[in-house]
Amino acid sequence: MPRRGSVAFPMSKGCSSRVHGLILAGGEGSRLAAGGIRVPKPLVEVAGRPQIVGLLETFAALGCASLTCAVRADFPAVTRLLDGKRFGPPLSVVECRTPSSLHTLVEGLRAVPAGTVFCSMVDTVMRPADWRAVYRATERHLEGGAEMVLAVTPYVDDESPVYVIRGEGDDVRAVSDEPVQPLCVTGGVYGLSAGIRSAAADAVAGGGHKMRGFLKAVVGGGRRVAAVYALSVGVLTMHLYVVSRCGTRSLSVTASGRSNEWVALGFASSRASS
Repeated sequence: MPRRGSVAFPMSKGCSSRVHGLILAGGEGSRLAAGGIRVPKPLVEVAGRPQIVGLLETFAALGCASLTCAVRADFPAVTRLLDGKRFGPPLSVVECRTPSSLHTLVEGLRAVPAGTVFCSMVDTVMRPADWRAVYRATERHLEGGAEMVLAVTPYVDDESPVYVIRGEGDDVRAVSDEPVQPLCVTGGVYGLSAGIRSAAADAVAGGGHKMRGFLKAVVGGGRRVAAVYALSVGVLTMHLYVVSRCGTRSLSVTASGRSNEWVALGFASSRASS
């Protein structure tokens, strides 16, 4: 029988089946390679299974109507891993060689059926409860008229974070390269309306080449963008970079001031071998 998620991550109740899931895994993984981690980022094991498989299981359990992965064509091992796997919803794998995450987004969206989209970078990690909360809030905002939803967090673990200035309620007032107070950064998870899907394609056609530039244009252009707060969201890339630089074999970092939280949550990762 097709899988709809693991025992540890039951199907989310009350979620709509109209939202399509998209995972962006088109990056070259240059920072990981520089740190001595030789496997492609999507294949790095988190909680005992490849990160991309864990994300697909998560998206299926959340209730996504379809699943799409945009993966780098230079990493055929990722495609081989996904070939023939069943997660419940139909799965499409798009191979690409794109220069930025914005380009990868547009390539992936071409394969996603019409409708709203719940999208994540492949290196985003969260607790199951937070994935469910973010998904439900994203659905609610999109159904309420928001054109885009950003998962945000106070936990900065990226070398070049995108800061978010929030207005009243959950509204996003601006996106910035400079630190803001209270501290708030994007977490690599997005909710996309049909209008934003078209806007992303238009941005790339017009010469846009960075996700942060697209986010700035969307917010600066007066579109309604909502923020969804997620305390435990983290970026796998930087965690693994720290692991490789320190020469350790397990991931033990501080998340939101709580020591060793990622290890306690099962986000321990072994350093990849050749």
